[in-house]
Amino acid sequence: MRKHLILSLLITVVFLGCGEDEPSEFFFRGELDGVEISTERSIGNRPADTNLEYIIAAQIIIDEIGLISINFPELPNEGSYTAKDDGIVFIIAEGEDLWTTSFTKEVGTVEITENNSEYIEGSCSFEVEHLMLGTKRVFTNGSFRAQKI
Repeated sequence: MRKHLILSLLITVVFLGCGEDEPSEFFFRGELDGVEISTERSIGNRPADTNLEYIIAAQIIIDEIGLISINFPELPNEGSYTAKDDGIVFIIAEGEDLWTTSFTKEVGTVEITENNSEYIEGSCSFEVEHLMLGTKRVFTNGSFRAQKI
């Protein structure tokens, strides 16, 4: 499973890294461990080589290049979702480190406010745990508009 998550994250980083440098209407913002982050590159995609149905992801830079990813078991409609009840998996990857809710199913919510042919928009907050070390990270006040590709 870890191999599929890492492969899917790498594919997403490639898509995000190939974007234009001009301002975008697509974004992913919030606070990670109390530090404000913001990026103008956010995508929504259905990867063909994994059993995840839909991913919303954004490339971030904190100390190293990283990625925030919200993984849905199916294409979400407008409405509220939780990690525990709806099978949402949140992932933060930074350098070689990976934090996720996939094993703990702890805290995580997503509110999809708009889902059309161009983008998916909403808000989120979650807590993730490092796969090996057990350390936790908290993402709050998240908002996104992810371009569908």
